Amino acid sequence: MMQAKVLIIEDDKIIQSAFAAILRGKVIILSAFTIEQAEELFESNPDIHIIAVDGEVPRGTPTISLVVKIRKTFTGPMIAISNHPDNRAKLLRAGCDYETAKELLPSMLREILSSQAMQKGG
Repeated sequence: MMQAKVLIIEDDKIIQSAFAAILRGKVIILSAFTIEQAEELFESNPDIHIIAVDGEVPRGTPTISLVVKIRKTFTGPMIAISNHPDNRAKLLRAGCDYETAKELLPSMLREILSSQAMQKGG
């Protein structure tokens, strides 16, 4: 079975490393630490299944316009990841489908992927 490709837009290298360790072997992770990297990875990987995006990347730079831009062509699930509920709410309004605190992202990814697998009949 082909592994799902997940773009994680998060500027904290420690958090990105933790996601990579927890999700190793389960999904292919593309890590973006800046909005520019996120745009490049998104454009060069048309087979991305899920996008998880922090509220500010780097800190102080809101990602709302990035979500709006990606949402114009991306139809898959987008997850707002932030430990600030107001940031998650803004990202939901901008086009994200789900929201979660950062530490809960791995379990949310598993949930979304298993429900997608069920919908596809396996």
